[in-house]
Amino acid sequence: MGRIKFAAWLTAQAFQEHPILIPVSIAVLDAIAGFIAQPLADGSKDLNSLEAFAIGALAGTVLLLLLIFAYYWGTAPRRILAVKVDSLSEKLDQIEQQLIVVAQQVMGDPTDLIPVYQECRSEIRESIRKIGNAAESDQLWGFLDRLPSDHWRKEKQTLRDSPWGRDHYGTLDAAYGHVDRLNTASSTRWFKREVREGDDLDFALSDLLEADQALSEQLGDLSFAELAGDGNQLELEEGDELA
Repeated sequence: MGRIKFAAWLTAQAFQEHPILIPVSIAVLDAIAGFIAQPLADGSKDLNSLEAFAIGALAGTVLLLLLIFAYYWGTAPRRILAVKVDSLSEKLDQIEQQLIVVAQQVMGDPTDLIPVYQECRSEIRESIRKIGNAAESDQLWGFLDRLPSDHWRKEKQTLRDSPWGRDHYGTLDAAYGHVDRLNTASSTRWFKREVREGDDLDFALSDLLEADQALSEQLGDLSFAELAGDGNQLELEEGDELA
């Protein structure tokens, strides 16, 4: 019964969607059917030409309606399934959005870490620049100069405790471990600033570059999430490129 009602509803909708095509088609079919029915009037004493034409026209109208109804009745199961799938898809989207809201309420908003990642990346890139210069010149940076790590010291506990930040904590901790190691080595060389084999500058550069890449990818993902969430494009810090 539901299939019949659905097919009837689609038939009615067809008249609304094609307000010109279907009436014109009915008129043409009525005319053809009416002329075809004319011989009935010639062979019957009870029918005149006008009555025979009217019967033929009525039959043409009923035939067209039956054809439209039969088409929608035949395709009704597929159409009903499509409606149910669309409805289910909308419900799943709503559930997904609700889960995202719940996750952000429980775990915090991952975009809150964007400033932390930006500052850490700036420090890491400055360390990469200084270590790279030291590797080329075979001389460490100035005695009073240091590889930056203040922001990391301030925020590393935040990253360790955050469900969103702990994935990159190990990479950053390894990179800043080289920073601390080289700062310690630099502070003990008052006069001879030559790079030593034990400084392992290549190893330090490798881990720092890995951390820089991880932060850049994470910032890209979070920038897209922030843009999709509130329409405000993230303004990345200026001059944040390797020299």
